[in-house]
Amino acid sequence: MRRSERGVALGRPLTRHERRAVFVEECRFLLVAVPPLAILVVLAIFGVSYTRIIQVIVFTGVLSLGVWGGVAGRRAGLSGWALMLSIASGLLLGGIILSLQALLQPGHQPFRP
Repeated sequence: MRRSERGVALGRPLTRHERRAVFVEECRFLLVAVPPLAILVVLAIFGVSYTRIIQVIVFTGVLSLGVWGGVAGRRAGLSGWALMLSIASGLLLGGIILSLQALLQPGHQPFRP
């Protein structure tokens, strides 16, 4: 049973210690927002337009899927061409997501400022 389910199962509110434990356990999902926020802050400081910042964040997200494909491949014990295929699969997934975003974006010229 997860900590977040414990209070419901016991039929009482969580104690302060239990709430802190749930927060620590679940805050890892907030870490996903750190790289895009860092890109936003750094590029905004340098005066880059918000349209361009969004483009950079989207393409960085695609590249990160390639990196995570490589991480997953290494953890699975892959090397050589199998590892390259794992990275390519992550990049392909990112490309598919980017294509779907362009297809579903309203307007005639997606990703244009």
